Amino acid sequence: MEPQPILPQGGYPVWEVPPESYLNDPEYPPFWVAARRQAYQEFLSLPFPSGKDERWRFTSLHKIGLERFFVVDKPEQEAALQLRKEYQARKDNRWKLVHWGEEPLWRWPEPGQSSQVVFCPLLEAAQKFPQLVQPFFFREKTRLGGEKFAALTRLWCRNGCFLYVGERTTLADPLEIEIFSPHSPRAIFPYILIVVGRCASARVRIRLRGTEPEGGPAFCSLIQDQFVGSGGELRVSVLQDWPLGTVSLQMGSTVVDRDGRAITLHANLGASYARLENHSKLVGPGAQSLMLSATLARDGQEFDQRTFQEHVAGHTTSDLLYKNALADRSRTIFAGMIDVDPQAQATDAYQSNRNLLLSEEAEANTLPGLEIMANEVRCTHGATVGPLDPEELFYLRQRGIPLPLAKVLLVRGFLEEVLGRFGDGELTEEFLTLVEERLAQSQHPAKG
Repeated sequence: MEPQPILPQGGYPVWEVPPESYLNDPEYPPFWVAARRQAYQEFLSLPFPSGKDERWRFTSLHKIGLERFFVVDKPEQEAALQLRKEYQARKDNRWKLVHWGEEPLWRWPEPGQSSQVVFCPLLEAAQKFPQLVQPFFFREKTRLGGEKFAALTRLWCRNGCFLYVGERTTLADPLEIEIFSPHSPRAIFPYILIVVGRCASARVRIRLRGTEPEGGPAFCSLIQDQFVGSGGELRVSVLQDWPLGTVSLQMGSTVVDRDGRAITLHANLGASYARLENHSKLVGPGAQSLMLSATLARDGQEFDQRTFQEHVAGHTTSDLLYKNALADRSRTIFAGMIDVDPQAQATDAYQSNRNLLLSEEAEANTLPGLEIMANEVRCTHGATVGPLDPEELFYLRQRGIPLPLAKVLLVRGFLEEVLGRFGDGELTEEFLTLVEERLAQSQHPAKG
């Protein structure tokens, strides 16, 4: 039996009964306290996921290991102070929120929001602008298998990030959110809530990273909910680069109203086990959703991807493209469902999962699906699993390109299609540079 971690002062094991003082903390608004208490009851009533559940098919459930982790009141002071100093020294005027786990660490601009734009830590928004937060606060329920973990997140969530963009407001520059994982064996439960009003538009870049690339086990369960009003547009990218020892759960919903448009990109590199549950819900005629994901898996990593394209209203469009490149003994699971309600006539939905195997020991599992209740629709899906094209490799090698570099170039080209559709050149170059670095590490592992 493995020894249990020594809890720091103010620490609680995530699997034990939370103290009453935490459940009724007066710092939190009444609607947050009520959600926390309800979540605790749900967590107790829900079973732990089982491999017999179709929504957890192929998952290596033993990798989650909740009993290893605990939550604490405050971040590690030395590391947090060092990060704060680094941000203070930067000459960067972009709107930015930086969190150490759930705790706010740095923000720009300083406090002071306009009536049309609120961009601040979630707890601050809940205290100052409850009329904006409460209608959307944990409103959408998880439906893709992570219900117990979603309840755990609602229970232990202490803070997060909130963005509200008012009606007919356009933000020209992207807003940035950075969340750093704590040191092991900490658990964090941030909540990112984004609300874009009618005929408004915004771009958001989210980065999930750690200060120790090869850090020990840590746990992050993050919920990200996005609401796009009629005629609004939202573009959100999430670069997940947790330390390799991290267990990562990302759950969330994107709800799009009449003639609204949402584009979401997940670029994935980190964690030992990472599960992404991505739900797109089109509730008004003319609503559009583009769901993108690019993943590099290596060093025994497992990426577990579950998606749901839900068409509630007619004349709606959804398009999904998930690409995975797998090196070493890595694994991926993709299970996607397109669901069309009976009244959602004239729906146009597409789903594609492409997997590139860079090693004979890599494993890709893909399970696309359709559930169509309307009769005037166009819905298609496709999936592929295969190795690098030997003819393309031969072509590059004939031109004097070494084999390792030739493989990197082909992987870049394979993943670049996804990022190109999102349309952020700065993010594309950042992600593909990291892909090259990680592929080089997998081909030349450290000795000793």
